[in-house]
Amino acid sequence: MSNTPKRTGPVVADLSRRVKTIEEAPPPVAVPGPQGEPGPKGDPGTAGTAGRPKRVEHHTGTVSGSQGVAIVTFAPPFAVPPLCTVIDGWEGTQQITGAVTATTTTSATGSVRRSRGTLALSAGPFETAPAGTTVKVQAIGD
Repeated sequence: MSNTPKRTGPVVADLSRRVKTIEEAPPPVAVPGPQGEPGPKGDPGTAGTAGRPKRVEHHTGTVSGSQGVAIVTFAPPFAVPPLCTVIDGWEGTQQITGAVTATTTTSATGSVRRSRGTLALSAGPFETAPAGTTVKVQAIGD
């Protein structure tokens, strides 16, 4: 037998705590309406910066001395120092690579490396490029 009392009349719920007033109700969700006609054309804006670079050039330089340094010159000079990168290439079976270390409006200086002919266990895969090694540099600027 259950200890729950039996109900004999209608069940009445107290709903007074569940009713919200209009002030408490959340705002209605905005639903976009149909698109209207386009508005009038605005005033022209200020001029933007210059577009793509006006000059993209490839130059060849030669390593002089035992430090692996090559210098390429630009003629005519750029208006501002250009962005310069070494273009990796091959000289025989050895890869030529490097990095541009300084740039002016008239020249770029690069540190040139080449792959070793024989890889020793204690040395890395690249060595300083000897005098006479050619290197290609790409210059991008105005």
